[in-house]
Amino acid sequence: MTAIKTDKAAGKRFMARQAGIAIVCLAFAALFWYSSGSFLAVGLIGFALVLAFVFHERSFAASYRCPECGGETEAPDRFWSGARTANPHFYCSACNIDWDLGFPGSAHSD
Repeated sequence: MTAIKTDKAAGKRFMARQAGIAIVCLAFAALFWYSSGSFLAVGLIGFALVLAFVFHERSFAASYRCPECGGETEAPDRFWSGARTANPHFYCSACNIDWDLGFPGSAHSD
């Protein structure tokens, strides 16, 4: 039987990185708008922010490792399709553990 364990630190790390990306992009948008008054520049930075979020999400999922053995994990198929839930589980076949990443709003988060 597959065990389900929570890696609360992973969800917190992910959210902290997302917040950092947002702060940097918003700071650049404010700087460009203040210096040039161009809404086009702000719009382009907003678009870059969306791309940065998507890239970060994909790279995080592709590189997530099992906290117990350090082995590669498998993201659920629905994670890559866009029809994912707010709380994906990553499976480690070596440990037979389904890792709940403890994202906010998940059943196992604080």
